[in-house]
Amino acid sequence: MSSLLKLGELIAGRYKVNRLLGQGGMGAVYLVDDEKLPGKQWAMKQALPYSAGGSITDARKEARVMMGLSHPQLPSIVDLIEEVESGSIFLVMDYIQGKSLEAIFQENGKRLDITHLVQYTIQLGNLFVYLHSRRPTPIIYRDLKPDNVLIDERNQVRLIDFGIARSYTAGKLSDTVPIGTIGFAAPEQFDSAQSDRRTDLFTLGALMYYLLSGGKYYYATRQPLSSMRGDLPGQLADLVDRLLRTNPDERYQTAEQVVEALTVLLPIVVNKYAQNINDRAELPMHPVLPETDTLQKPSIILIGGLYPGAGATMIGTYLARELNRRRVAHAYIEYPGNPPDLYRLLYGEKHAPRHYRFCDDLIVHNADPGKYRRWFDGLTEWVPGSPDGLPRPWESEDNKKLLSLFESPVKIVDVASLWCEDSVRDLCRQAAAIIAVTDTNPSKMYRPQVTRTIETLLEQQSLGTPLYLIANRDIALKGRKQWLSSLFIPPICCFPELDAAQVVHSQWQGKLCADDRDIGAATRASLDPLLQAILPGFAESATRVNLQQK
Repeated sequence: MSSLLKLGELIAGRYKVNRLLGQGGMGAVYLVDDEKLPGKQWAMKQALPYSAGGSITDARKEARVMMGLSHPQLPSIVDLIEEVESGSIFLVMDYIQGKSLEAIFQENGKRLDITHLVQYTIQLGNLFVYLHSRRPTPIIYRDLKPDNVLIDERNQVRLIDFGIARSYTAGKLSDTVPIGTIGFAAPEQFDSAQSDRRTDLFTLGALMYYLLSGGKYYYATRQPLSSMRGDLPGQLADLVDRLLRTNPDERYQTAEQVVEALTVLLPIVVNKYAQNINDRAELPMHPVLPETDTLQKPSIILIGGLYPGAGATMIGTYLARELNRRRVAHAYIEYPGNPPDLYRLLYGEKHAPRHYRFCDDLIVHNADPGKYRRWFDGLTEWVPGSPDGLPRPWESEDNKKLLSLFESPVKIVDVASLWCEDSVRDLCRQAAAIIAVTDTNPSKMYRPQVTRTIETLLEQQSLGTPLYLIANRDIALKGRKQWLSSLFIPPICCFPELDAAQVVHSQWQGKLCADDRDIGAATRASLDPLLQAILPGFAESATRVNLQQK
């Protein structure tokens, strides 16, 4: 490419070129510093009028497509710049820190964790649901390939490069320009036929085939996936083979159908590969785990504070992130009797699946459970309560319906401070472990309600349910030893006091504190003793909090 920008070059008097991120036939992408917003960085895509396979018209079209979209798996366009003299056009968009799926695949010897693959394809499927349901005209992406799929720091899919996306026109016989990447494009993209929603589903199948076969292309082998990988669950191989049918009428017909099928497959894949986890290559960000019988049967773990404001939900989200990082599939369920905070804490308006409906609301209204859309985030399934509350009290019978919806090996139920509620007592009798949270606030610890809560928890412990206490907001307190010794049972671990400014900063950015690198690293070791207790063998390090020595 003859007109690459130079380091330090300023575009539109605002965007200063930091470095080249990548280039290809359709243009180049740079990391740029925003001179108007110090410290802010963006990705800037440059398209030239005579770049191979592209044009200024194509770039304008891509900009129009992307500026009309808003989805957590897509980068947002923040600026569009045209330079008359050079004939260049620039798209300024979110800078996503992560690696392409192709880079991860190659770095791991052309292997990819199969549980990750199913999670990624569920996310891509949900994204296609969004694109294909656009009104007045659906968007057909047409160029799904590992290079265009980024995996960010939260292990979330981000789809880039809408250079050949098109609007679907019903009744049109063919595309104006049949473009696609050989190896991943559907047959109709090269046969003078019109691409439609099912075209994207073929490319999803081609992507899965490539990643599951060690880098082979379906168009070259023409072999069913089951003949390439006899170790795969039959349902997974059949799903990929159906996506790759030459006749679009024989494929899945909608992205919703694909997401549904993959969601059913997920617990099957988790259970199968959890048993053989030492026999396969893992991505660097996820350490290999020892085998454990804990994963062979679902476990219900309750977490809650001794009183409101103890920090149970904050610690619960950290626990979920640690389980995700250590490759343990789980559901994090906000008990429906709670004041509903989880949806907003997760920034659900942005991150929840499109048309998400709250399962507690569905249960209360006796709606069809099949209409419940799952919210996966890595190996975590988030289950927030309805922010609008419920029209009637939650009952023990409702618990059975709620828990039956989830097949994850671990179900964490956040009960807030409602330990004395009859329906929560019922959950306690089913629990594999109970985690109670307290903090350094002395005025709350000795309230009459807290005394009743402690009696309830100790009663449950006497019946054989393991009970663990977390001492939250651990600070350099003069009376720290007295505080710890005054608790009704010795705490299994102490969780550090988080910096209030960092917490607020994370929340304003719409992300969990557990996903903030500056906050998260300091807290991981503190949860090791708890993880070792509730999931034997899963503590990441030998770090232990010696309460007597601190």
